[in-house]
Formats: sequence, structure tokens, C-alpha cells
Amino acid sequence: MDANTWAEFVKNCAETLGIIVGGGGYFLYRSLRGAFTNNLSLSLECVRTEIPDTTEDWIAVTIKLSKGERYSIELHDAKIRVSGPGVTMVSERFVGIDRRSYDTESIKDDNGNDIGKTRKAIAFDHISKSVPLLVLTPGEQTQFARYVKVPASCICTLEVVVVAKRWYHRWLRWEPNADKLGQWRASAVSLPGS
Repeated sequence: MDANTWAEFVKNCAETLGIIVGGGGYFLYRSLRGAFTNNLSLSLECVRTEIPDTTEDWIAVTIKLSKGERYSIELHDAKIRVSGPGVTMVSERFVGIDRRSYDTESIKDDNGNDIGKTRKAIAFDHISKSVPLLVLTPGEQTQFARYVKVPASCICTLEVVVVAKRWYHRWLRWEPNADKLGQWRASAVSLPGS
């Protein structure tokens, strides 16, 4: 191999190595800065109302989830724990976090006559067997609610935990950490008479 051929070979190898190291460094930097995280925002709201002619209150709890601009996530669980002096520990799942199934029904006109078309109708009593987990896409917002009963004179602590993981198409599940769960938490205090 002559000197010019050797110099060209070394130059090509150096350029290729520079591209690989530079590209890898760029993605490593972006990863360390949080560019590939499951960016989800969680907020908690609670309203306390007395139950007339009793010594108990209702606390209505609403959580709002706002999905950021990167990736979709699968919602695995969302629970609330209520604690305080005189409170029996309550740990409940929020209503509506599972994906519901559907049935097929006939479409009828205003007189109740079948018009020969069908549609899919939500079956609230059945969780989807094929895709049971709700997927939140980038930019999507949703909210879930729950209510609990507590003693009227009790100061209560409400803790919310949401567990989700990045959603992948089936053919992308080979990615490292594909099954890594993320956890988001929020808490609030509910005072008597508030």
C-alpha cells in the first residue's frame, strides 16, 4: 500500500470514528439532560364537604395528568392514600385509569328503526382484554377522580402515586430499559371545615 492510499484510509477511519464518537456524545449529553424522559406533570386538587347530620366529611380528590411533548406512556396505576388521626387508612385506585372494552350496536333512527349501520359502543363494565392499559400521547391531558369519607374533625394527609412507563410499539420493545417504570407523586393536606 503506498503512502497516499494509506493516508486516505487513515483519514476515512478518523472521520468515521469522529462521527461515531460525536454522535454518541450528543445522544449521551441529551440523555443526561433529560431529553428522553417520560415528561409527565401531575397536579392534585381536593375539595372537602361536610355530610349533613353526621360527624363525617367527603373529600373529593382530582388528579390532572399532562403529558409533555416527548413519547407516549402507558398508565399502570394511580392510587391515593388518606391518613390522619382517627382515620382508617384508605388506599384506593382512581376511577377510570383502565381502558374500557366496547360492543357493537345497531344505529337506529329517531323512530327506533334500525338503519343498517353499526357502531362501537363503550362497555363501561368491561376492561379491554387486548389493550387494558390507557396510553397518553404527547400533549394529551386527562384527569381522574376519587372520593373518600373521613371524620369531620380530622386533619388528613392525601398522598397520590401514579406509575407509568414509556409506551413502545411492539417492534421497538428491544430498547434497553423498555420496562422501566416511572413514578410521579403529589400530596395535600385537608383541614376540617375547608
